[in-house]
Amino acid sequence: MTCPICQGKGFTTSQKGMYEIVIACSCQRKAKIQQQLDNSSIPRKYQRYTLSKKSEDGRTPFKEAEGFYVRGLSDEDADALRQCKMSQKKALSLCRARFTSYMTMLDQPPASELPGLMLSGTCGIGKTHLAATLLTDLVWSGLTPVMFIEYTQLLRRLRYSYGSKDITEEDILEPLVKAKVLVLDDLGAQASDNQTWVQDILGYLLNERYGAMLPTIITTNFPDEDSEDAKGARASGPYLTDRIGTRLRSRIREMCPLITMHGLDLRQLIETAKPQSGPKS
Repeated sequence: MTCPICQGKGFTTSQKGMYEIVIACSCQRKAKIQQQLDNSSIPRKYQRYTLSKKSEDGRTPFKEAEGFYVRGLSDEDADALRQCKMSQKKALSLCRARFTSYMTMLDQPPASELPGLMLSGTCGIGKTHLAATLLTDLVWSGLTPVMFIEYTQLLRRLRYSYGSKDITEEDILEPLVKAKVLVLDDLGAQASDNQTWVQDILGYLLNERYGAMLPTIITTNFPDEDSEDAKGARASGPYLTDRIGTRLRSRIREMCPLITMHGLDLRQLIETAKPQSGPKS
């Protein structure tokens, strides 16, 4: 669709005194941002959201569970939905604080260590949504490069590179190492027969970022053995240490303070019950 402001030319003109000056059209900024979002590998699904309460660029404020109301829920599911809203609200507040911290890197490298974050909890409660939206906000605010990578996708790309003449392991890892902010999504999602190799790869990536004082955001479905989520039915695991090892879990604990999210799998809830307009709880 042709831009109604510049009619596709990419610029407009403005009178300044005796002279007519050329100004880049706002559509060019949006096109540049879109390219940066895609270069960051942020899934398109999440590029249309913002952590801000209001948006001036057409993006939708994050509120996956906020205001979500379904008629006919059982008492158990209604309680789980309330827990989900509460944990999302806490995580959202922390992600907004991280955004403010990370924007200090806009004009200069970090002068001190910037904390990362690990969002842990069952699937479908908004962990990836929050992390990807945080990255999107950073790009819109001018902080680049940032990167998003899903854990299973990372391992798959690395395995492919070992038999390829066109791409190397370094080609894949270098942008992740140097990104001002990295989101490593769904850590531990894929079990590996070669855990030593997985630990070496993740150890290199995380230690390089740790040494450069660059923050990393991690999401995972796997709890720690001593966490509340590990009790009951999940008491026998698997745990995060089963997937990545004790040494890496220790490093992540130092780099990425943990926030555990609780509640319903909202994707399952949407499939099984039709949302109705109603009061916020």
